[in-house]
Parts: sequence; structure tokens; C-alpha cells
Amino acid sequence: FIFNYFLILSQSYYFYNINYFYSSNSSNTSLFNKKQRNLCKMSSELSNKTELQSLKWFENLKDSYKYKQVKMREWNDLEWRNGEGGFSGRDFCHSPDASVRIIDYILIENHDSCINGLKLVGPVYFSPNAESHRGLCHGGSMCAIIDDVLGWMGFCSSGEILPWSGYTVQVNTSLRKSVEVGSILQLEAWIDRFEGNRKVWIKGLLKNSETNEIYCQGDGLFLKSLA
Repeated sequence: FIFNYFLILSQSYYFYNINYFYSSNSSNTSLFNKKQRNLCKMSSELSNKTELQSLKWFENLKDSYKYKQVKMREWNDLEWRNGEGGFSGRDFCHSPDASVRIIDYILIENHDSCINGLKLVGPVYFSPNAESHRGLCHGGSMCAIIDDVLGWMGFCSSGEILPWSGYTVQVNTSLRKSVEVGSILQLEAWIDRFEGNRKVWIKGLLKNSETNEIYCQGDGLFLKSLA
């Protein structure tokens, strides 16, 4: 009887703790998700504010060069993206609530210093969600946008904007300087050389638009898809 009594007590204690664990974690998960939604909202609001600010260097580029606007519907239209568009989730570097957001891209068509005149340029906003250590952004956020700009330069390597016409197969990055949360920096990429019909070697960097101080450099290999 005593054995059965303690067995019942131990089982009750076990189930109580299991129920408490799941209810507690369910509550914590709900709280975590709420905090995440608030952080995303804050990031999106801050990012939208940056678009209202005067990015003189970017506007000067538009005034100085012939260019094409690089804009994809799946970057901003989440309902279309996850429905008719056939995607799932959000774009990692271009969505309004991205931790590090590439606000815009233009393809300069007549840049004197680049092979075939092409250079891809855009402003990048580093939100609080990209933070790693006390006001500084995670190095991976820089690696991510270097990968993105090299890939999109590859899509545009013919002078036409041809999304998903190939893929990056190699990306090398060199982190030179930490990025502070809230920074808006200049991202750019250009073609280094062509090799055969499919290989495009591309270089890119992230810099301060006013001082030209470099935060990150990268290079990579883009491989065009088979026709």
C-alpha cells in the first residue's frame, strides 16, 4: 500500500512537472514569438525611415550614370511571394523586415572603371536584429549581403536583368571593420573577368559612402545556368 501510495505521488508529480514544462514553454514560446514580431516591426519601421532620408550619394549616382532599376516583386509583396509566386517565407536580404536590408539596387550601365561598364550598387541598412555584440552587427550579416550582391551582379552580367539565370558557387569574404547597428552603407559589385561561356568572376565591397572606408570585401564565382 505504501509503495503504491508513493508510486501514485511520484506519477502525479511527474505529470504535474511535464504539464508545467509544456505550459511554461508554450507561454515562453508565445512570448518569444511576440517579441520577435515586435523586433521585426521595429526593424521594418526603422528601415522604412531610412528610405525617407536623403541618400545623396545614391541620388548622385542616378544623376551621373545611365542605369536600370533592379526590383523584384517577391522582395516586398509577401502575400504574392508565398502564394502565386511559389516562394515560402521572406527574402533574406531584401524584405522590409530583414535584419540587414538591401534597400535598393541599380545596375549602372556606363561606369568607366568596370568591364563592359556594368556595376551594381545599392544602400544597405543594418537593423537592430543584425546585432551581435553591444551595438555591433554580426559578421555574417556582411557575408550575406556580399553573397547577394555577387549573385545579382551575375544575373545582370549580360547587361540584362535575368533573375535566377545562374548561381554563385564560390564566395570569399574579408571582414575589415565592424558595422554599427543602424548604419546605412554602400554595397557594390562589378565583373572581374569572364571565363568561357558560363563562368563569371565577380568582386564586391561594402563601404562608407562619404569616407570610402571599406568594411568588407568579397569575390566569387558565378556560374550561368545551361541554356
